[in-house]
Amino acid sequence: MSDRLWRVKQDNLARFERFVAQLRNGNTEAPLESLPLELYVELTRRCNLDCPMCSHKIEMAEHRALHGNEGLDFPAELLSVYEPLLPAAAMVYTVGIGEPTLYADLPKFVSSCTAQGAFVWTNSNGIALDERLCARLVASRLSRFVFSVSGGTKESYERYHRPAKWERLWKSLAALSLAKRRARTRWPELFLNFVVMDDNIRDLPALLARLSPFGFAGVTVKPVVNMKGVLDSRADAPQLREPSPADAALLGGLAEQARLMGLAWEDHSYLETHRVAVKRDGICLHPFSTLYLTPEGDVYPCGCGEGLNGAALCVGNVRETPIERIWRGEPLEALRKRILAANQRPKRRNQSEA
Repeated sequence: MSDRLWRVKQDNLARFERFVAQLRNGNTEAPLESLPLELYVELTRRCNLDCPMCSHKIEMAEHRALHGNEGLDFPAELLSVYEPLLPAAAMVYTVGIGEPTLYADLPKFVSSCTAQGAFVWTNSNGIALDERLCARLVASRLSRFVFSVSGGTKESYERYHRPAKWERLWKSLAALSLAKRRARTRWPELFLNFVVMDDNIRDLPALLARLSPFGFAGVTVKPVVNMKGVLDSRADAPQLREPSPADAALLGGLAEQARLMGLAWEDHSYLETHRVAVKRDGICLHPFSTLYLTPEGDVYPCGCGEGLNGAALCVGNVRETPIERIWRGEPLEALRKRILAANQRPKRRNQSEA
């Protein structure tokens, strides 16, 4: 990253931090002077798997009811609309309800972002990876590739990731690891994302040990989320698990195992916000820091905007309005004002935390 880009990003972050500090001090009239820190671009809604814990099938039925088979991929002619925001952006996520490696221009998109100093993060099941695509992703300077794997044995993996094959997963891992070694680079970082369901938590120790030859940087453990009611509408849906002392002991041991392997470890497997309605101190800062683009060109203030609220949280369309104007536009400003009017500010730090 050039010195100029570094200064632009640091200045943007500093502006955002000053804004949050003003909110902590009770000034809800403070102007938002920063540009988005994070951009989410849903490159495709197509997927090559049918996972029983995923809402993809439900959301695709909704999409086809509105758009037919149009708009499944982000249009090539719109790929430049986000570029005015890239110099200031710290993060770009290629996530959505689809599988990003099915998007033909994924390496080109990544290259355009990393050339502007953005950290680019891709979540994927990894099944479509082959030697050529791996080489292109490494050359694009992709920052992080997150493999979504929620089974640690052939039986459980193939139950949760249909019709993927256990052997194919490890070939994909080997291909990306080899492409990195050939290029003599540490990029992209490899992470594992594991969703806790039914009794698959018992698979984690062996799965963690098997990652060792592939140069993984970290592991994240998360809960299954009932998006679009998928757990209520599919007969084959997995079950939500409540934590037990045995689970806590296993996860504690895995944290130590990860540390010894040099892996970052994030355990969010029993987040209470996915289970009960908990009133929290503070506001959601996504509308002040984030934009999410869909293949139709619609813009939302966060990745959950469309999936949970539909058109109610759409703040514009890049076919009609430049994205910089959407960021400063009335729909998003109105949403921010509604949030601030609730008078729930980011929690003030205690003196001991200062």
